[in-house]
Amino acid sequence: ALSASRGGQAAQIFSKEIAFGAPFGFEELERELRCNSLIRGTETGHVEYGSKVVQAVRVLYFEPTGDNATRSVLDAYRKHCHRKDLTTCVSPECKVAVFYTTKKQKALVGDFANDHDHFPLLKCVSLISWSSASFQHQGHLPPKCDTSSWVTNIRFNSTLEADSVPISEQCST
Repeated sequence: ALSASRGGQAAQIFSKEIAFGAPFGFEELERELRCNSLIRGTETGHVEYGSKVVQAVRVLYFEPTGDNATRSVLDAYRKHCHRKDLTTCVSPECKVAVFYTTKKQKALVGDFANDHDHFPLLKCVSLISWSSASFQHQGHLPPKCDTSSWVTNIRFNSTLEADSVPISEQCST
């Protein structure tokens, strides 16, 4: 889908992007998110914000209408953050964080609260920089779902990319 304006009407954004900080390390988060049916691709990497560096997973998901897919992807991340069976990563890079791309995503993120990090980092992607993790860290842990349900890693599939977000819909804070 093209996100450019056509005939005075903004085109729909179908393939959306959001990134999540990884409180247990990005490999565990990517493993879990690759089993979500709404997600089209994942990529592990690092988000830099000021002097902070956070392990993160970039997520592409499909949402043709409404905001149910965004809510579902956020709920999957919340569920991951509440897990008690994973060892908490003690590195300062392992932080609960949501990096959103649109004003609508920012509104849905709201006050993101959880047990592991009482002060999660909530930032617009325009205020951060992303660097992909090395190939050896992409899709490193096999998902715990049926292999026919796995979504691909973005670095291994060059055709996956989010639609461009029109300036009027981009977040700024």
